[in-house]
Amino acid sequence: MSGEGASGGPASVLKGVMSVVTLVLGVAGASLGYFEYKAHQQEVRIDRVFGYSDAFHGPAGSYAEAEATLANFSETYWTFLDQNPADKADQYVVDTVRSDPELRKAMNALTTFFDTLSICVSEDLCDERTTRALFANDLEEFRNLAYPWLVDQTTHYGAKAGAPLLCLRKQFKTTPMPARDAIWNFGRPRGPCATAAG
Repeated sequence: MSGEGASGGPASVLKGVMSVVTLVLGVAGASLGYFEYKAHQQEVRIDRVFGYSDAFHGPAGSYAEAEATLANFSETYWTFLDQNPADKADQYVVDTVRSDPELRKAMNALTTFFDTLSICVSEDLCDERTTRALFANDLEEFRNLAYPWLVDQTTHYGAKAGAPLLCLRKQFKTTPMPARDAIWNFGRPRGPCATAAG
């Protein structure tokens, strides 16, 4: 017996070193692959937000007409506020939207747009930081004008349209409206806005 099994010799040591090197290279390769995957996913999330931005802000964007309709209404709304008590403003918004099919169409189109964007962010399909940079002001302006209409639709028809967009606005922590924000939690512990509705 020469003691081959006891000491293992240089071939056994080399085999052990190669096993360790192979393991280290495998772990490093897997880690690199994971980080490349995560970086690619982040790029995809950012690209999605820019797709939304192109649709919303683009010159031929499908929301340009709705935005123009809402801009016109915004002017009449502020004129109304200048001439009437503030406590009548919400009912003015609801009555005007109900009586104007074009305004109602614009309101519904933009609500759907922002709801969809909100769900994209809350499901981590769109990058939140990029969304905030590109849409926080638009979201705030729309929320301020559309809020009474969205509450009316929820109260009378049980529609939850507008809840995700208001949750996203709350998540962005823009100008707080605590009394209004509290209404929009809907007592839902889960759903697309669970993280924002807390």
